[in-house]
Amino acid sequence: KCRVLYNKVPLARAIISTLCMGTIGSGQHLKTEDELFNTLSSTYSLDATHQQDLYQMQQQAFETMLLSGECWLIRQKNASDQFSSWYLAEPDHIFNNPSLTIAGDGNYYYKNHLVIDGIEFASNGKPLAVHYCKSPYTSDISNKKLWDRIRFYDQDGLPNVLQLRLTERVEYPRGIPLLSPAIELLYGLYKLNQSQVEM
Repeated sequence: KCRVLYNKVPLARAIISTLCMGTIGSGQHLKTEDELFNTLSSTYSLDATHQQDLYQMQQQAFETMLLSGECWLIRQKNASDQFSSWYLAEPDHIFNNPSLTIAGDGNYYYKNHLVIDGIEFASNGKPLAVHYCKSPYTSDISNKKLWDRIRFYDQDGLPNVLQLRLTERVEYPRGIPLLSPAIELLYGLYKLNQSQVEM
């Protein structure tokens, strides 16, 4: 609903755009003498889709977090390179795989690990992995070929997945869109504008 409002209500777009430009602007630039970092950050090498540089990725990730409540960054390992690239993913890709085991308590489990909203947890509450659907808008989401289980950290302790999110509750694992408290108000403005146009 927030994304619909963002596309249809100018006030909703203005709120997100103002916060994004005021916080990130054209990207947060790190002052460093590391030539490799300076080269990579100014090219499309760090973007797995090779469409944006580091600073454009920052802006899009922050805007997605405000609009959808969270943004996921998934590391793509490049065997032939010394660095990894990152893929920005909408939160729609992370949810419970239909093939997971449903226990008597109604919760989803993967090999005795609790899975909540696509995030797999250890018994101590530490997040272990995410269940990622490559095509969440297809009708055949039960197809195993569409799913990947991505561990939060690799064997060297480096992150495979980063979650940028806005939270309101301590134990809730997913983000809350910035506009969620104002959905009814913004939708009312949209309906009012529509009725005036039709008059």
